Amino acid sequence: MYYNSYALTREMNERRIAKLKADLNGLEVCIEACLDADTRKALHRIHGQLNGQIEALQGCNLRRVG
Repeated sequence: MYYNSYALTREMNERRIAKLKADLNGLEVCIEACLDADTRKALHRIHGQLNGQIEALQGCNLRRVG
């Protein structure tokens, strides 16, 4: 039963990761198209936050249940 709960959490994290990566790709397109330096800076900050969320979720999925 506990393993099934872990597998479900892992699957949900994988879905979140996929959505965040899609958001990240869209953001990269916006950054490339943006001409305003201040807006670009803000978009780069958001880009870093999305990367951090992806790494955190991937880390959760790599942890082993003892």
